[in-house]
Amino acid sequence: MIMKNKLEKQFTLVWLALVGLTFVSWFLSEGSAQPVLFGMSGPNLGILVLTISIFKVYLIISFFMELRTAPFAFRFNFEIVLFVMWLSLIWLYSL
Repeated sequence: MIMKNKLEKQFTLVWLALVGLTFVSWFLSEGSAQPVLFGMSGPNLGILVLTISIFKVYLIISFFMELRTAPFAFRFNFEIVLFVMWLSLIWLYSL
């Protein structure tokens, strides 16, 4: 019973973090009609939104698909693939 409550609390916190990160991404997007954040240009804001999105993917797969309890090799490969995908997207976005 205690373990179930701990997991429910953990999932709730992750879900709230995902919702919060979604609102941050929306706030930073060009369509939100908000002023530019800290003088950052459009491409830099785009890279920040991409980074937030990759972190959200990490949270979803780690917690809701339970990769955090998988063997080390699976987690390591997932993190490497996610990092390479992040670098590739940033490189493509900056072209």
